[in-house]
Amino acid sequence: MQFTYGLGGMVGYRDALPWMDQPPREHLVKLHRISNLRNALTIILVYAQTAFIVLLCSWVSNMLVYLPCLVLMGRAHMQFGKLSHDAVHRTLFSNRTVNDFAGRWITSYPTAIMFDRSRYYHLIHHANELGQKEPELPIYANYPISKTSMLRKLARDASGYMGIKNIYHFFVLSPRYRPEDKVYRKKILVVQVLILLVFTLTVGFQFYFLLWVLPWLTSRRVIERLHAISEHGGMMPSSDIRLTTHFIRQTPIAKFLLMPLNSGHHMAHHIDPQIPFRNLPKLSREMRRSGFIPDEIVHKNYTSLLRKLTTPSTVGYSEVRIPQ
Repeated sequence: MQFTYGLGGMVGYRDALPWMDQPPREHLVKLHRISNLRNALTIILVYAQTAFIVLLCSWVSNMLVYLPCLVLMGRAHMQFGKLSHDAVHRTLFSNRTVNDFAGRWITSYPTAIMFDRSRYYHLIHHANELGQKEPELPIYANYPISKTSMLRKLARDASGYMGIKNIYHFFVLSPRYRPEDKVYRKKILVVQVLILLVFTLTVGFQFYFLLWVLPWLTSRRVIERLHAISEHGGMMPSSDIRLTTHFIRQTPIAKFLLMPLNSGHHMAHHIDPQIPFRNLPKLSREMRRSGFIPDEIVHKNYTSLLRKLTTPSTVGYSEVRIPQ
C-alpha cells in the first residue's frame, strides 16, 4: 500500500536563494565545544523550574493559576525533550558514558522518551531529511493546509486524543518499534513510578496526573506540533538545506514558550548536528551575516509562518510516494 505525501508546498522562494555551495564554516570548530558544567547547571535549572511550577500550582488552588501551569508543564516536557535531543547527538556532555546516562535516565525517561529508539530514528531523519526514508514525513507533508484543518489538528492535540494514542502505542507496541524497545519501556515505567512517589511524598499523588501526565497528553502535544511544522512543514527534499528547513527570527515569547533551549535555530542544527544547543544562535547569526540566508526566506516570527502554513497554494508543489 502507498500513501502520497505532498512536499514543497511552501517553497516558492527557491529562485531568491543566492548561489553558495556550502554554508559558512569559519567558526564551526569553536562552536563544537561542549560546556559540561553549564549543561549540568541547565539540567538542574530545568528540574528546579519544573519543581517550582508544581509547588506553585499545588499551593494556590485556583483555576486561573492551574491553566498557565498546565501550559508551562507542557513546556517543561519540551525542555526535557530538547536536552534528550542533544544527548542523542552526544553534545550534552563530552564523556559518552555520562552523556548517554543523562540522556536516558535524567532527560528522556522522565518524559517517556525511548532514548535509544529516538536516536535510531532521529539519525535517519538527519540522513534523509524529507526523503523517502524520513520517519516523520506525515507530520511535515501536505502543507500549506486550510485554517480549519490546522485548528482540527491542534484541537486533537489539546484534547489529549493524540497523547492517548501515544500511550496506546507505548503499551501495545506497533510494528515500527524494535524488539529492544520493550526493555526501554520497562525502564520508563520504573522512572514514572519514582516520579509518582516523589509527587506523593511532596504535594500529593493527584498532582502527578494533573501536572505531569495531563500536560504530557495535552499542552506538550500542541507545542510539539507547532515545533515540528515550524521546522520542516511545507518544505521539500533537496541538497540545499534552505529548501528543507525554515529559518525563523526568534522572538522572546517564542523562545520562552515554544522553542526553549535554542531549539528554534533548527536550520543551524541541520547544518551541523554536532554543535551544542547553546552555540546554535552564533551559527545562525553567521549564516545571516555571510548572506547564506537571504531576507526572502526569513520568517519574521512564528505567527507569520503559521499564516503561510494555512494559506493553501500549489507554488513549488511536488509529490513523493512513500511505501508503507
